[in-house]
Order: sequence, then C-alpha cells, then structure tokens
Amino acid sequence: MAIEDASPAAPPESAEVAGGTEQLRALLTGYAEVLETIDDAAPVLWARPERPRILRWLRFPASRALVRTLVVRHITRCVNALKRYGARRVALADGAPGPVRELKMLESFEQSLPTARRLTIIAPLALLGVLLVAYILANYVIHTTASKLLGDLTTAAVDLDRGAAVDAFKTNPVEPPVYLGAAAIVAYSVMLVIVPLLPAFTVKRRLLEPSARLEASGFAALGCRRVHDIELDLLGQLLLIVPVGLYGVAAAVAAYWAPPEAIGIAFGWSACVIMVGASALAGVELLGCYRVRRTDAVRRHTRITRAALWMVSTGSVLLLIGLLRP
Repeated sequence: MAIEDASPAAPPESAEVAGGTEQLRALLTGYAEVLETIDDAAPVLWARPERPRILRWLRFPASRALVRTLVVRHITRCVNALKRYGARRVALADGAPGPVRELKMLESFEQSLPTARRLTIIAPLALLGVLLVAYILANYVIHTTASKLLGDLTTAAVDLDRGAAVDAFKTNPVEPPVYLGAAAIVAYSVMLVIVPLLPAFTVKRRLLEPSARLEASGFAALGCRRVHDIELDLLGQLLLIVPVGLYGVAAAVAAYWAPPEAIGIAFGWSACVIMVGASALAGVELLGCYRVRRTDAVRRHTRITRAALWMVSTGSVLLLIGLLRP
C-alpha cells in the first residue's frame, strides 16, 4: 500500500467554524481519522523520497507499527499541550462552560489513545542504538586512535557513570584532531540509527498533512503554542554534513601543527577551507528547509547552497565508505 493511498482526505471547510470548542473538535476528529487510516492500512506502507526529484520513483517500506508509534507520539504530545493550556483556561474562566467542556473533551480523547508506556522507551532505545553503533564503528570497523576513548565513553554511558566518562578522557589522552574525528564517528552513528526510521517518518508526515491547518486553528483557539516534532530527515542530512566540517577543521589543526617544511601544506589548507565552507553553505540550505517546515514560508534557496548540500552529502557518504573499508 503506497503512502499516497493511505493519506486521509482533507477535512471539509465547514469543520473550521468559529469558536474554540468547534475548532478543537475538528482537530480531534482529524486525529481520529488519521488513526483509523493507520488501523485499516496494510502491515507495510510504502514511502517515496521527497528529494531529490530524480529519486521520487523509488519506494521504501515502512512498518505500520512504527508509523503508528510516531503518529501516536505526535498526537499525544499535542493533546498534552492542549490539556495544559485548557486547564489554565478553566482556572481563569471563573466557571465558564466553554473551557470546562474543552478540557473534558481533551481528557476523553486522551483516554482513547494507547498508553504512553510504549512511547517512553523510544528515546532510551534510540540512545542505546547510537551507543551500540558507535561502539562497533570505533572498536571493530574503523580502528582509529580514538577507538579506546569511544569504547570507554560508550561503557560509561551504558552504566550512567559520569565519573567513568571523565576518567575516559584522562586515561586516553589524544590530540585535538583525534577528538574531532571521534565526534565525526558519533555523528555518523546517530545518522545510521536515523536512516531506518526515515520511511516511517515520511509516511507519518504525509498522514498528518491534512491536519496541519486544523492544528494551527485549534492551537490558536486555545492560545497554545503548536507542538512540532523533530524533523528526522533534516537531522539526518545535518549529521551527514557535520563529519565533513569536522574533518576539515581537524585537517586544519593538523596542518597548523605540521612542520613548515612539510610538503602539501598549501594544498591541505585549501582542502580545509573547501570542506568547512561547503559544509557551512550546506547548513544554510538545511536551515532554509527547516524554516519552511516551521513557518510554511516560500522556500528561498540558491543553486550554490543546493549544490553545496549535494556535494557535501555525497562526499560524506564516500568518506564513510572509506572509513568502513577493511
């Protein structure tokens, strides 16, 4: 089942009538339609990448259970935020029936959602996955001088021992470029954990698109600031360009410490400037995409920043492949 077939129909214009209660009811109705759509969907949904356009013909599988977890997490966060503002309105409304009715509506809808017990394990599992990937990369794949440091930090994080984390830096003294390389490995680890979640995240975004307008009006009716989720696709791209910038800075530090008679210093500085500059331009492109997601503004980007994002992302993938080679 393709994601285009799974998206619920947009709510009718008549749903958005004046009054906070009706706007809130329309929003909760939209959420209920999204949950019903997921319940009626196939066990595996299919998502297509939004960018680049040349790859839009591809389809990636997404587990319905994972999509449902992401959707429920978003709805739960929104309902909790609305409940807090609704309780504030009830406290200040001096017995007005409208705010009381809205709060009861939110509480009743919250009871229909799955328990948050399953949602609370998402962050610990994600952290454990990042630490596991970092440990494997540092100790069994890349074999850098920072392998022992990353291994000790991973063990300290699993044991929740801050003293062991401090001791890891004391017992594994390395040069500053090595610290930057270790940070790049951690960025790659987070990115590798995010990649399997991207199809489900794409499906979740497409399912909630029809409710975006109702969210804006419902939150505004209660005077509540909208709840936004982490943009996993943009975060993954950011983590893909971070290692290039870090390696550029590390190469600059290494070139600064190199003896004056070393060969290739000028070329090394040029490569450092290119890597850091291209990473900065790619970051500007991602920042523009993030602002479009948050404000619904018209995307304004240049060919330079788009080219920089493509170039840095490709270079980062090639760099990762080079690091993973035996």
